[in-house]
Amino acid sequence: MRGLAVGVYFFIVNVIGYGIAPPLYGKINDMLQIAVNPAAMKTTLLLSPLALLIAGTILYLGSRKLDVE
Repeated sequence: MRGLAVGVYFFIVNVIGYGIAPPLYGKINDMLQIAVNPAAMKTTLLLSPLALLIAGTILYLGSRKLDVE
């Protein structure tokens, strides 16, 4: 069961990392008009650490619910 959970986790991480995030970041860059003001890209680049913080918090809270083996 643990192997299945790890497989599902890595599948979801890769789908988000390779499939959803690049078009989302591109859309945000288009909305911020990066072609006109390249310095505004720092706003988009700050989304990655924010997403990591949120994901880490969710994983931590989920790990507290696990039974101790």
